[in-house]
Amino acid sequence: MHFKPRHAISHFCLWAALALAPCANAQWEGNWLIGVSGGLAEREGNFDLVINHAQGFTSSLVQNQEDSGVFGALFGGYQIRCNDWLMGAELNVEWQDLGRDQESAFTNALRQGTAITTRYSQTNVVALTGRFGYEIFPNFLPYIRAGVQTSRDKLDFFGFPIGGGAVDLETLRRVWRFTGGFGVEAPIPVLMGLSIRAEYNFQAKAGAIEADALGVDNATLVNTSMRPRTNAILLSAVINLLS
Repeated sequence: MHFKPRHAISHFCLWAALALAPCANAQWEGNWLIGVSGGLAEREGNFDLVINHAQGFTSSLVQNQEDSGVFGALFGGYQIRCNDWLMGAELNVEWQDLGRDQESAFTNALRQGTAITTRYSQTNVVALTGRFGYEIFPNFLPYIRAGVQTSRDKLDFFGFPIGGGAVDLETLRRVWRFTGGFGVEAPIPVLMGLSIRAEYNFQAKAGAIEADALGVDNATLVNTSMRPRTNAILLSAVINLLS
């Protein structure tokens, strides 16, 4: 049985809506917050390559690729509390050190060895998420997160020989995807208003990044595409601005 973050989050939200009923007429208290986070991420997905050769043959390659690296982010938001319950919204801006060259080779339909290099990268990564938690023990607050992330995703491809020479492709477009996760937050005892978080995040697959081009013979057609997903673990330091 596979763990599905989106299903777990939807079930938790339904349970939480029922549990929050007693807070409907209670006093809510809110505050702004800012913070910084960093962690490790792993991106995984299938790279698809189709070559329609001038001779009438078709070569295809489906290759699972994994990439890992570090990232950092700045975020800010607003949260409200009622008794032990917490709800909030946060805007996150992220910088990534992901996007390594993936090198491989295969034999195409013309029985030629073909070397390829691919790279998938993301820039201008921004996320808007909601956060919902419950303080089950004093100073120990588990929570879930769900929202949307957008980024400028880029796929680079280089292959040789294809169509009598080299093919160099680059495609870039904005992508929107679901993001969610869960974590725990605890205050730093001696520092008023500061807290730390440990969190797991999941970014779902979005629309595929695709590119097409002709080989140098102007008859061989090359198509590439990729549609990855990402898992990440991170630590955050938060400044809760007193209201």
